[in-house]
Amino acid sequence: MEPIFFQGHIVTPGTVLHNHSITIQDGKIKAISPAGDVTWRNDLPYILPGFRDQHVHDLIGQEKARSHAPEALVDCFREATAALGRHGVTRVWIATFGDSLATLERYGQGARLWMDHPANGQAGAQLEGIHIEGTFLNEECRGAQPAEHILIPTRDDCRTALNKLKNTGSVKLVNIVPDYGEESLQVIRYARHLGLTVGAGHLNSSAALLRRAYEESGLQFMIHFTNGPTGQSFKPFGGGGAFEGALQLPIYKELILDLIHVDERYILDIIKQTEDRWGVDKIVAVTDALYANLDNLPRGKFTIGSTLAGVDPTGRYLQTLAYRRPDGTEIPAPPNTLCGSILTMDKAFTNLVNLFTRPCEGHWYRHEPLSLDDALVKAARLCATNQAILVGDDLRAGSIQEGLAADLVIGTIERREHEYALQIGQVMVEGHVIWGSMNH
Repeated sequence: MEPIFFQGHIVTPGTVLHNHSITIQDGKIKAISPAGDVTWRNDLPYILPGFRDQHVHDLIGQEKARSHAPEALVDCFREATAALGRHGVTRVWIATFGDSLATLERYGQGARLWMDHPANGQAGAQLEGIHIEGTFLNEECRGAQPAEHILIPTRDDCRTALNKLKNTGSVKLVNIVPDYGEESLQVIRYARHLGLTVGAGHLNSSAALLRRAYEESGLQFMIHFTNGPTGQSFKPFGGGGAFEGALQLPIYKELILDLIHVDERYILDIIKQTEDRWGVDKIVAVTDALYANLDNLPRGKFTIGSTLAGVDPTGRYLQTLAYRRPDGTEIPAPPNTLCGSILTMDKAFTNLVNLFTRPCEGHWYRHEPLSLDDALVKAARLCATNQAILVGDDLRAGSIQEGLAADLVIGTIERREHEYALQIGQVMVEGHVIWGSMNH
């Protein structure tokens, strides 16, 4: 293929290369070099690494899997990935709510069909796999997850379930909490043996048990850290709760960045505490959006199994309203129980840039503002590079470096009053434009 050239301000893992040229050939970044014009130009776009979301739902597709064959789900994945691509997502792992094992198998099989389809990564974001979130968790910490489909290792055959999910060919990430002691640790080890990337969310373990899961069983990341809930204890027994345990470990931490799921003061404090100890690589930005395509967002109340949910009156997020008993009666959900976000990855990136470029008095630290360049580099790591490192994909994609896949977001960074805003012009997966025009 003939090479493609773009000129702009290139956001690399270490710095912003102003007025540089990037050469793309055969789907990869062939070269990055200074442009001939070395003067500052306001008309040049910013070139960012393509965003990656390992935690976004497609409730429409999963609900369809309850009554349709895997082949009928291909269009659902086509629609979901096309919608995500418009928001700068170049690679995605779609997460599941709790459901019957048969439904999850069909959903995973449908995902595999789309992953093998030639249009995957050509008509939208590249679907890399399925993230099983709502199955192997602590029932008491289920949040919006329906209780009737939770599998607990002291009660259920979790290994057989994992085998069936793995055999779909699409399941890559899985949530398994360590809360049930040795049985849970064995299930985590088994999932790692199957080659799955294992996280923990919707948990209430002690810090000591979380450490064992990390050090002995291979637990790799915290799912929507601080949400779900994540057990917390200010007492010294067991080293505290899972929240305190995660802060003491170099474990990856997902953060939902709609500024509703996690208070911005905690976002900045957690990032700083993690960065000071282990580097900024350990934070992964996610959306946890319930609908990959926001055009499918329901009006009024809706159900997910036995969970009753609805759009918040302000229209800014989804809330869990109640849990329906088998006899039809309802138990009100605890106050402020969320049910996923309506966040997109371009907005998550923008939120990070704005958090990093203004001063903030956190709960633990005082945060001084970064320059725009430093904020862009840091936000890009959280929205793209770190997720690639977590799943072992960083030698293929996830950042702008020569030899890596040309997964790119090209757009402008506009200053609006006291905030920055990203306006996306083009999105590319391996050098192929999945959204926008081919102006360069």
